[in-house]
Amino acid sequence: MRAGHQDLVCLYSPQQVLPALAAATARRQSRDDDGPLSFVLWSEDDGRPRREKRSLVAAMLEPFPFARLWTDDDGRLERALRGRFTVGGKARALRQLVDGEIGAIYYPHDLTSDFLPRAAAEAFPLAERVCFGDGLGMVYSRAYFERHLYGAATLTGLFTNPGVAVRQALARVRRRAIAPVGDLRRPVYALVMPHDPSGECLPGSDVTVVPRDVAARVRHTLAATVAPRVDPVVEGLPGAAPLILLGSFSESRMCDERAELDLYRTTLARHVSHGATIVIKAHNATGERKLERLVERLAPRYNPTILDRGVADIPIELLDSLLANRTVVSFSHASVALAYFGLGRASHALTDDLIAQTFPSFIRPWVVESNRQYLAQQRAASAMNRHE
Repeated sequence: MRAGHQDLVCLYSPQQVLPALAAATARRQSRDDDGPLSFVLWSEDDGRPRREKRSLVAAMLEPFPFARLWTDDDGRLERALRGRFTVGGKARALRQLVDGEIGAIYYPHDLTSDFLPRAAAEAFPLAERVCFGDGLGMVYSRAYFERHLYGAATLTGLFTNPGVAVRQALARVRRRAIAPVGDLRRPVYALVMPHDPSGECLPGSDVTVVPRDVAARVRHTLAATVAPRVDPVVEGLPGAAPLILLGSFSESRMCDERAELDLYRTTLARHVSHGATIVIKAHNATGERKLERLVERLAPRYNPTILDRGVADIPIELLDSLLANRTVVSFSHASVALAYFGLGRASHALTDDLIAQTFPSFIRPWVVESNRQYLAQQRAASAMNRHE
């Protein structure tokens, strides 16, 4: 990393590039700040998946002269983050790797994957903490998160599914051991679409709402950047076939794979005509064998086509040519982004009855609550477009 003043952006997915760039652009314009913005991408993937994510993020950042990705060609970042168990250990390693001072740390809001921003905050205690939210701007307190994820259902699970209940309890213990300092201290927020279902983060906080024209401009630039790798693939797809956006429920251990595949089959029967050709965009956590099993499950009713992985890993809100003239059935918070930017004709597929059929009791309250928040955001985003 270069010496002198710079801001640091912590990512674990290409899906976070747009909200991170939008947040940083809005705040830096208001402060007349043109210093470098260094992106650190870290995920638990091994080998090819992580290399492909880094390659994609590096390509997405090319039109932004102030932004660069720490590519970690020499493997120092890998060793620093993977080789230390606690946040404190990771923080000490990061501090040794960075020359100069960090002015601000931009980070997403995901309490299941926040070890990198926590380590950065401890490594650079004078840096301003800037949270750009989950998706386009959802934030919530740790108490809210744990109440829904580890609440009474965990006690019930001791009797109905003891293995899962014990794993959830151990996960809480692990989080306390790895990062005992609590939430990142006194963050400010820079959010495309602020949403705080806990009511405990945004009130009384310093909140920058990213102007819609700034977010739209960043999105347009990113979409134009990835278009050369997207458009040739889209040209080979069947007509205006419905587009299916998968979730990552079994990968996140929210349900088993069989239940997730059953969810897709049941839900598509409500949205897509029997015998139709469909295009399936995998979540970037989805493995190839799971996609093969999904095709086998859907083939008796539909003609499924799997979108090329090189395109599927790109955020859906950047795939203009893919979205053109297609209906979209979404199982993720991509529904919110599509509504906010006025892209495609998206139906958010998850409903309370489908959740009850699919997810075990230990996780169901969190899935129901998260899904209701996505639907609320989708309605709000759609209303914004109607009033413009």
